[in-house]
Amino acid sequence: METRKDSRVTHALVQVSEQKTPVAASRIAIIGMSGAFPQAPDVQSLWSNLLTGRDCIGEIPPSRWDWQSYFGNPATEVNKTNVKWAGILEDVELFDPLFFGISPSEAEQMDPQQRLLMMYVW
Repeated sequence: METRKDSRVTHALVQVSEQKTPVAASRIAIIGMSGAFPQAPDVQSLWSNLLTGRDCIGEIPPSRWDWQSYFGNPATEVNKTNVKWAGILEDVELFDPLFFGISPSEAEQMDPQQRLLMMYVW
């Protein structure tokens, strides 16, 4: 059995579906984006890098990982890698775990992508 509230909703849906003219004459898109990217601390910088065709891959900085200690031929040497280039996000160490109610030791164990997601959703 249909309640009074249900019948009002049904009636409103029928009225909308029976309209012959569009509700809005122009299309509207609402888009939001935030983030940090290699060599682009914000979305505007990302678009600028894309428009200019900037290569945002660079040598991994020693503060992030000392690749020189492990550089070599992994096919012929044990515990060696030939990786020394990457797209590096700057200032990832600025994550404030206490703001999110997370202990600093727990934040260190988190996936960096999870920390970034928390920052940009906030």
